[in-house]
Amino acid sequence: PSPAFLSDESVQVQGYAFLTSSSEDEAAQEAEHLKGSFFTHALLTGLRPQVPQITDVRGLGAMVAAEFTDAEMAKRVQAEALKRRLILLTCGVDADVVRFLFPLSTSPDVFDEALGLLREALLAARP
Repeated sequence: PSPAFLSDESVQVQGYAFLTSSSEDEAAQEAEHLKGSFFTHALLTGLRPQVPQITDVRGLGAMVAAEFTDAEMAKRVQAEALKRRLILLTCGVDADVVRFLFPLSTSPDVFDEALGLLREALLAARP
């Protein structure tokens, strides 16, 4: 199982942390500003034929998750993303899920860049 609070001593990362608060209209803000869950969900679903290790894509709002065939594939995706300076979190009972969660303050240009990096990481992680 994954350690509590997503602590993982095998990876050390430097970067920025963005803290956001939830509000009643947060989903609407996200939908108008980035359409994040739609594009992330569509990208992951669209890549399933090329990355058959993606077994499920789920989520609502700004948080989407992809389940993989096993924890090893999830770790490979995470490692490939980190090579590209994109930080992803693994989760799930079997650590076979990668969660995508971005702050609402993310600009559309940065979001588009992140989706491109995610695509590269997923394709590079294939066995």
